[in-house]
Order: sequence, then C-alpha cells, then structure tokens
Amino acid sequence: MRDQTSGKSRGFGFVNFVYPRDADVARQFAQNEKVGRKHIRIMFKRNVRDLPPEGNLFVKNLDRNVTVKDLQTLFSQVGPILSTHIAANAEGNSLGYGYVQFEKVEDAKKALESLQNHKLKENEISISHYVPKDKRGDTALRRNIYVKNLPENKNEQELSKFINELFNKYGEIETYLPKKHPLENKYSAFICFKDQESAQKAVEDLSKNPPKFDGCSEPLYVNWHQSKAERLRELKSQFQHLQNETNLFLKNLKSEVTENDVKSAFQNFGQITSVACKDWTSNDSQKKARMGFINFGNVEDARKAHAESSAVEEIKDLFVDSKPYIGFHQPKDKRKEYILSQKKWKAQQANTAKWMSGFNMGPMMNLPPGRRMPPMGQQGRPPMMRGPRPHTGMWDNARGGYAQRGGRPMNRNQGNRPIEQQQRIHNQNQVNAGKPMVPVQTQQPQPTPVQSSGITVQNLRTKLPEFLNLDENKQRQILGELLFPLVLKTAGQELAPKITGMLIDLSVLEVTEILEFLESPDLLQERVHEAIDLIQNEEA
Repeated sequence: MRDQTSGKSRGFGFVNFVYPRDADVARQFAQNEKVGRKHIRIMFKRNVRDLPPEGNLFVKNLDRNVTVKDLQTLFSQVGPILSTHIAANAEGNSLGYGYVQFEKVEDAKKALESLQNHKLKENEISISHYVPKDKRGDTALRRNIYVKNLPENKNEQELSKFINELFNKYGEIETYLPKKHPLENKYSAFICFKDQESAQKAVEDLSKNPPKFDGCSEPLYVNWHQSKAERLRELKSQFQHLQNETNLFLKNLKSEVTENDVKSAFQNFGQITSVACKDWTSNDSQKKARMGFINFGNVEDARKAHAESSAVEEIKDLFVDSKPYIGFHQPKDKRKEYILSQKKWKAQQANTAKWMSGFNMGPMMNLPPGRRMPPMGQQGRPPMMRGPRPHTGMWDNARGGYAQRGGRPMNRNQGNRPIEQQQRIHNQNQVNAGKPMVPVQTQQPQPTPVQSSGITVQNLRTKLPEFLNLDENKQRQILGELLFPLVLKTAGQELAPKITGMLIDLSVLEVTEILEFLESPDLLQERVHEAIDLIQNEEA
C-alpha cells in the first residue's frame, strides 16, 4: 500500500491465497523473515479496533542480539500470537524493547506471570501490559532543564561560574553541560538538579521573569529538557494547522552572501524576525548552491516583499546572474508532494504525446475566428439525449407518422424530408411562436476548410484501450477534430462549433457512442438535426 500523494510505501501490504491452508503455512514459515532492514510481521487481516488491548504486552530489557524470531518462539509457547515487534533505530539495530500481541487476553495474562524475569540470551526480560502514551501517568522525575540566550561576552569558565551563581539559589546542581553554537559565539546549557522540586522552582521563576543580559538580543530562555522527538512532536502540534505566510525562501544566492547582507537588503519591506543562509551540495558533489530564508513579523510585509523585491537592484545583486528566485517557503513534505505532482503531470503529458505520435498528428483544428467548442453544461443529459431514441422510422405522409420496414425500426433522417413538409413544419412553429413566416434556409454556406489531424476512426478503434487512458480533455479534443468537419457540412458555420461541443460531452455520451456517430453518417445526421431543433427551440 502506498501513499496516494507521495507514492511512498505505507509499510504494509496484502497477499491473497487461493486456499486458506496455504495462507496459514505462509504465515507460519515466512513469519519474521527479514526484508530489507526490517523483519516482516504476518497476520490474517483484521480490524485493529477488534484486537484486545489487554492482549498487547510490552517487553523491555531485551538483549540487543535478540531477534523477532527469538521473541516469537518464546511467547508462542504460551498461546497463539498475532504479531511480534522489536523497536529498532534507523540503521535497523534493536533498541532493547518490543511488543507481543496475543489473540486471547487469557494467554497474555498467563505469559505475564510465567515469563516475567525470564532470561533470554544475556538479559532477564521485564514484561508489562502495554499502555498508550495518552493514558500514561507522568511518573518519571523531571530534573533536567534547558537554558539558552546566555551572555555572549564570556568564555566557558566564566559562563560556568555565572550559571552556578544564577541557579544554585534554587537548589543543588548535580551536573552541568555547556554547548557552543557551531557557527556563532553563543552558548546554551543543560542543567540537572539533584531533586525535582529545585528544577520545578527554577523553571517556574525564570520562565515567568526571564532576565536579559548585555550583548543578548533576547531574554534568557529556561524550560524543561526535551528529546528531539518530543520537541518535534510539540512543534508539529503547534504549527500543523498554520499556513506559512511570513517566511520567504531565496534560491540561487551568490556564495559570498551572508545573513547580514540579506537582512540589510530586505529591511525596507518591514520588521524581520529571523534570517538564515545555508549551502547545498548534491550527493555527487557536482552541484553547489546557496539558499536563504527570511521571516517577517507580519503577513503584509512578507507579501509586499514577495511581490516587489525582485525589482530592487540591491536584492538582485544577491543572486547569481542577478536573477532572483523568491517564493514562500514550503515544508519538506509539502514540497515533495508538489514536486511529485509536477512529475506525474509531466509523465502524463509525455504519455499523451507518445500516443499521439502514432497518428502523425498535424496542426490542431482551425475554428472560425472568435469561435471555440463550448462544452456542454453539467446540468445533465440534454433533452435530445435523454431516454431511448424517440424516432422509430421514416416519416409516412399518408399515415402522418413514422413507418417501419420489415418490422424493424428505421433511423430517422430528417434531411430526407420533402422540402414542402419542412417548410410546413417550420412555418407552423413560427406561427405558434407568434413570429412572421420566413423561408427555410435550404442551402448552407460554404464551410471553412479544416486541417486534418491524421487520426481516423479506425485508428481509434484499434487503440481504444490506450485512448480511454488519456486525459478527458485530450479525448474531447481528438473526437472534436474528427466530428467538426462532418458536423460543419450539415449544420453550417454558425452552429457547427456548438453542436460539436454537445456531441463530445463525455459526461453525457460514452466514447463508443460517439464512435458510432463517426461510423454511421445517417446516425450522425440524425443527432445533428436533433441538436439544431433543440437550439432553435431554445432561441424561440
């Protein structure tokens, strides 16, 4: 199974066997085989909500050499297991804990009692019922805090003395670790107190009333230490509902451009909260580039900078060849989705061009000036297309209706009616509409020549499956090129574009029905005359 947007694997799939016994054999013997860097888990498809949560056990203190098969073998002695999993890092190495899901809650309870502290390889394992994160109590002691925006005019020894003086008043410090910024002369620190109360007091006091030191643009920041994963989760929950409207992305900067250069060039557009510049190198080290990010304090300033900055000479000088690329920054996942959609669109266009090349496509159809093929409205099927075909044969003057030949309905051909009959019907319609009678136009104006595209109905029939895979607009274009010259001969210059658009409306007609028109001149004339009647009635 793959993500519809990114195309990436979602990490699971399905295998359907003809016989249930073969599926059960595969589940047993292919269980936990390693595919790539991970061991696969196999189970019969079930709804996750139907699995008993009490049957899920959390196993920790695992030896790093314990495999999923080892864990499966040990716990399967107690009862049937649905799945077994050992947590691993990005390199595939065990993290020392895992999960075992039993089919029955009774078996999970039995395993919890009988296998507790069981020695598996070199370690004694510890077993407990799995509890979701949102239901766990915060039982761990919190003693470690993180501090940044420390004074910049001190060395490491002076900074250590400063921290002891500032934080010792809250309690005894157990350990202290300073950390210097890799590019700038800035320090941050991790401070661990001996007891949680001291740490709690320091966080509450200094977060509410943070001091500001000489040389620092921002006040002291004090908060609880978080792992990288915890920090990312918190930031994601805070900002996932927000849309970037203030952060601009600059690409193709000159190699010597600094953050101060960018800030100086953009400062006239408004308050700038942060600027960053980074170097990028391709995996093969063949291509190098410099990019930048600039964040404004409000949306209006960012929009103004995005719209007008490309014309400022000082900003142009920041870019290679004075060609600025300035756009709103996109998160990595959104950027990947955008690039993937562009690739799909290009691939679709390439497939269309490849398919069309088989027909030796010429220039597109030339419509009269100011004319185009209007698509049918999405109101539904027009009256002439609704229901079964209403005409069952040729008009019989003696009977005053449609006649049948040999008991089989005949296609109506309105163009074969006598001129007197057409004149009589037309005049009657005009009288009913309260309009003066005018002669029926029996001769159509000479049509404008249409350049052939090289596609024939026979080509379409031969490659119909490939044609149906094309984009719907492309299908309409090809069918329109085939239909328009034929409709033009019957309907004339004025109505041909509109009627062609009606006949290629794929929301009303199937492609196979349109091909029937193209293969049967009588049927096409019938549809064209019905369309003419419909248009004239609407105008009346």
